[in-house]
Amino acid sequence: EIRRKNYVSYLKLAEWQEEGEFQEEVERLCQEAERETRRIVSRFGPIAALRLAELAGSEKAEVARRAALDLVQWCLRGKAKGKEEAGEMPEEEARQMLARLAEGYGKEEQNTKF
Repeated sequence: EIRRKNYVSYLKLAEWQEEGEFQEEVERLCQEAERETRRIVSRFGPIAALRLAELAGSEKAEVARRAALDLVQWCLRGKAKGKEEAGEMPEEEARQMLARLAEGYGKEEQNTKF
């Protein structure tokens, strides 16, 4: 559908897929999307975890069971990924992330003061 909307023939797409530059660009875009996903999860993950913890205490047994299961799976996935990806973040990306986190934390602090 995307190929058709952009008027790219099957032949041209096949040619691009054989080119190293095309493959590198696709890989770069995938990595960029993955980094952005990690940023979003790092920012909103704690909120999701709190919500799951609340739902784990639900009076509805099925809701509590699913929330607890999701929370445990999320924790286990995080531990496994932490071992594999330790030290992979470039210094500049770490600086940017810390700056964003600090900015968000400062806003939360201002909103909670009475």
